[in-house]
Amino acid sequence: MYAEALDWLYVRYGPDRSYPSIGLIERGREYPVLRRNPESSWLEIAYSGFAGGRGWVFRDGVTLRGRLEDVPITAEANAGYPALTATPPAVVTSAPVWTVTPASSLPGVSERLDAMSNTLYQYLLDNRFIPHTQMVGSLFFMDLETGDRYSIHPGVAYSGMSLIKLPILVAVYRKIAIVPSFEQAQTIALMIICSENEAANALLRFLGDGDAYRGAVYVTETMTMLGLRDTFLLAPLDTPFTDFGPEPTVPPLSIPRTTADQTATRPDPFNQTTPDDLGWLLSAMYRCALDGTGALMRAFPDAMSMQKCRAMLAALRANDIPALLRAGVPGGVDVAHKHGWVDEVHGDAGIVFSPGGDYVLVVALRNRTWLNYEDSFPVIAELSRLVYNTLNPADALAETHTEPVPLCDLGTIDPALLADLVTGAFPPIR
Repeated sequence: MYAEALDWLYVRYGPDRSYPSIGLIERGREYPVLRRNPESSWLEIAYSGFAGGRGWVFRDGVTLRGRLEDVPITAEANAGYPALTATPPAVVTSAPVWTVTPASSLPGVSERLDAMSNTLYQYLLDNRFIPHTQMVGSLFFMDLETGDRYSIHPGVAYSGMSLIKLPILVAVYRKIAIVPSFEQAQTIALMIICSENEAANALLRFLGDGDAYRGAVYVTETMTMLGLRDTFLLAPLDTPFTDFGPEPTVPPLSIPRTTADQTATRPDPFNQTTPDDLGWLLSAMYRCALDGTGALMRAFPDAMSMQKCRAMLAALRANDIPALLRAGVPGGVDVAHKHGWVDEVHGDAGIVFSPGGDYVLVVALRNRTWLNYEDSFPVIAELSRLVYNTLNPADALAETHTEPVPLCDLGTIDPALLADLVTGAFPPIR
């Protein structure tokens, strides 16, 4: 007896929708049927995608080849699975990374945001981004006015891709004396707005006094000093024609062990982060820019300033790529963000300055081998829209508005931004 899914279909721990999902099957492949429940409404199939080697699917979601009457019946509720390590909840309140405040003592979140978090999680599931499968997604949200925050599928390390340029940006402003030179301002803009890896590597050489590898260490140390222990960079970013000048002496690289799961998504061994880390980093940049307080100012009182943080947010606000987070908010709403993608991981991390309140949203999506843009960009945009509409019910956006991503080079960058970066004269962010 064999079962074939009519379409995408969840595979579960046991014979009921109350059991957690352990994966997905799709039409076009047959799976041996091992057992059935007494009502024949659920079928146990051989499923190699789970450590137990089997899982349960809903009978009405498959077509069958063979005689169902020949399949043994079982009344075991747990289907004979070995004892499993408890799976952490997929939606949790995120605890501050720079305090020792236990999560259980954090203030409760509003019913509105509680409902929103479950809507976001269900939307990820509906689009096949399911924890513990080949397609996964994680999300961090924070209301910057109330401090309410959520993580969806937390504690998973992702390849840092170009999102690591956020930590590089913070490290650069930690090191420069007051304002960047005009050349540095151009390089910062190219790294953030055009997402040029060559520009990022030039800034790593600045941080490392000519050595990009030492610059990467400086970035990692900056994050560690902030309490962001799941984010690190060990080497320059890949480029088609990187020129480090004389042959650099590559230091022996030892992959740091972090508190995140570093195996589930097979992240880049030299460049990793989590949505939570990036979300807390953005919240620290916001607080610093707003009133000169927060974690960045506490960690680097002699290096950081309100004007430096406003400069960083100005560069991120100028990143006007009309997709991802920006595609989920109305055109006149500012988003200070950094996008990024590699073959199997796509993401966006930003602050949205909305009429109903400012908030942080970070999303990372991953497929095991290759993530199609048509599977990721609309999902990130819709997640952004759902969050925006929750906080702005009177100004709700009817649908997302992804547009073609324009070409970007130094000639397309606003000269006024470069001039402002050099002077450091930025108004309040609100």
